Amino acid sequence: MNKKIIAVIALVLVLTVGLVACNGKTYKASGVADGNKYASSPVENNGSFVVKQGNYIYFVNAYVGADAENKFGKQEKSCLYRAELDDNGNIIEGSRVALVNKNIYSTSTKSGIYVRGNWIYFASPNTDKTKSGEVNTKYLDFFRVSLDGKKTELLYTIANRSADFFVTDNSILVLDGGALKKIDLNKKSLGKINNKKNYVEVRSNVSSLQPIVANGAFSGMALMVSNAADSDSWKKFNTLSVISADGTIKDVITDNSFGGDADSYLYNATVSVKDYVVKGDKITVYYTKTDKDSKVQLCAYMFGTDFAFDSKNEVLLMKDASSSNVAAVKGIDEKSAFVTVSSAPYLKYVEQGKEPQNVPASATESDSQLKRQITIRDVRNGYVFYTDASSAKALYRYNYASTDLTTEELVAEFNLSSSWFAPVILGDYMYFLDGTKEYTYRVKLQTGDIVKPETKDMVVGKMTADDYKAVFESEKK
Repeated sequence: MNKKIIAVIALVLVLTVGLVACNGKTYKASGVADGNKYASSPVENNGSFVVKQGNYIYFVNAYVGADAENKFGKQEKSCLYRAELDDNGNIIEGSRVALVNKNIYSTSTKSGIYVRGNWIYFASPNTDKTKSGEVNTKYLDFFRVSLDGKKTELLYTIANRSADFFVTDNSILVLDGGALKKIDLNKKSLGKINNKKNYVEVRSNVSSLQPIVANGAFSGMALMVSNAADSDSWKKFNTLSVISADGTIKDVITDNSFGGDADSYLYNATVSVKDYVVKGDKITVYYTKTDKDSKVQLCAYMFGTDFAFDSKNEVLLMKDASSSNVAAVKGIDEKSAFVTVSSAPYLKYVEQGKEPQNVPASATESDSQLKRQITIRDVRNGYVFYTDASSAKALYRYNYASTDLTTEELVAEFNLSSSWFAPVILGDYMYFLDGTKEYTYRVKLQTGDIVKPETKDMVVGKMTADDYKAVFESEKK
């Protein structure tokens, strides 16, 4: 065989490898036992960093950052893991197994993992080297792994590691640089999914994408806010939309939503979603509403599954919801909520038809007055659970339903990480990243007598031998 023929064959091989790389990759592994055991069970908390299906929980094991080792099969710490719960919600000893040894991470704090059909979808930093031999720092890969862990597919790569994303029944929707873009998963082959033409803009001027982490009727949906086109900016409105599980988009609050006459733009407003609460087949969305004169109010609206909006049914919770009065909102029901403030008094209770109430109600109750800024994590059974807003070292609760003088109670001590995702609620537990070695932990949201948990009992992630030794043997010293 002469040199020219060899050169041609070599070139064909290079082009073939290049095409395979462009058209997606499939990775095979030995997998895990009983992968489809609960495949027909409803999925809870989809889009979070801890997702439950049947008695399995799927979770991000730990955080290692974007630049860690990420070759398939090499990553041991920040992988996608599965564990099984017993009927009491306890993690069964020895049930923690890695589903895929890839670094599960993007800088988005809103977008987690999604269980759809027989697949689990996730994002992972692309650490391939550039032409100059350096590890790239801007690309993000979207993958899916089968429930049994035997097959992992690279679906698409984008040039944005900080993009929020949302997985529907048939697509991945990505908020990329102010545009909502779609990766169609209904293509006939992996190569067609990965084709660069399969990344199509479906909505421009998008300012936020908020997956709805819930169960039941609203599972798999998302809330989206988009700004008006430049030509309509004088009308002072934006658009709140809902994205259904099948990927369809419905505009809910938009131009003319607050008035019906010819000059209805005078009643327009821009909205900003602050929180939502799902109860059965109803979802209450809490949002600030800024009118044409820059007046800001806090409102709530209880939607049904059709997301029909009638401004007459809007609930006003707070007349002055400017940034100095509202740092964050935690909804209770369709007529009440808590708001946290960046200066004293740090916690307020707001309700339709009433003035905001400091918590506790009397400023003379100095022993029970909150003395620092907090972040509310959950509200249940008359208790509000919270951590310090920064450098959090514990979970506290406050009995807001009690008529007696109440002080905050310490529920558990830990070191809350601020490296990546915020704590998430699943069932009776708050799952979070612990700041010691950045593993996933959980703490029970106790509404009865408090039993302070031991640190070992809070660990969810599977720790490496070195990390376990560093954490627990150092504690003994």
